Amino acid sequence: MTTQPTPTAAGPADLALTFASPLDGSPQPYRLYLPTAYDGTREVPLLLALHGTGGDQNKYFDHPTYGDGLYKREAEKHGMAVLCPLGNDALGRPTEWRGTGELHVLAALDEVCRRFRIDRERIVCTGQSMGGTGTTYLCCRYPDIFAAGIPLASNYGHLALVANLRHMPMFYVQGADDWPYYAKTGPIPLTEEMRRLGYDGTLWMIPDVGHNTMAISTERVVAWAARQRRVAHPRRITHRAFFPAHGRAWWIEIAGIAEIGGFAEVDARIMDENRIEIAARNTTHIILRPDPANLNLDAPLMVAVDGRSAFAGLCPADRQVRL
Repeated sequence: MTTQPTPTAAGPADLALTFASPLDGSPQPYRLYLPTAYDGTREVPLLLALHGTGGDQNKYFDHPTYGDGLYKREAEKHGMAVLCPLGNDALGRPTEWRGTGELHVLAALDEVCRRFRIDRERIVCTGQSMGGTGTTYLCCRYPDIFAAGIPLASNYGHLALVANLRHMPMFYVQGADDWPYYAKTGPIPLTEEMRRLGYDGTLWMIPDVGHNTMAISTERVVAWAARQRRVAHPRRITHRAFFPAHGRAWWIEIAGIAEIGGFAEVDARIMDENRIEIAARNTTHIILRPDPANLNLDAPLMVAVDGRSAFAGLCPADRQVRL
């Protein structure tokens, strides 16, 4: 392991680095593995691995219960980098990858993508236990960041935001003996809801295994992750949010919510002839950032919300249409 303030030019490299917290500027640690395929010029895919309760940024790299660096060895086979941030708060308490943990994992990801040659179209989020629960939490709230999610031994059972996973394949891994708390309240209802919506949700229930499946699942998990690629320019976006901070996905943003407590929702589609149709629920303000990959920004745009014309004209200079 190398501790250093600047990135290396080539892999393989096992790095212990820090970034400045967006909350208070404090140094936050993370571990990063760069594969042999990393030469500092070509982009490589990234596996973002979130540790469980009681763990830290070193768990996937050094701890025997996580295979003593098994994820690094499997990622090396596929030319993938591995990023492991810290998911605890300033007092050492687990964050469930929400609040402080949520902001820090996003900041760590931004830092690594800024400093290293990472393919932003091939970032996959995974995690064990608390990290698996955090994987679903983050994928539901930031579906335009990740190519896919792989929650292991997770218990996130809140179904309201599963609708946001339209373009996000999810591969749930669960030990069959980890029952009933984890399997019953997490991956089973989540994958059932994804299938009901016509989304890509898979559950691998491993027989005769408890909470930790890594010795069996890691090879398949990393190989699956290496094949995933982000949907960069969707023509349809379904997005729900309980707070405006989670309201943005691709080219649409829920900027205002009418009644706090319930979620706001937009279901937006790019139609023919430079037209966008939006069905909205519990929103007060919506922002569009028209995607030039799908629309002609030199021609007039037409936007309808709930069947009524909301905008007609050329896209503003700042490429934001406020509704």
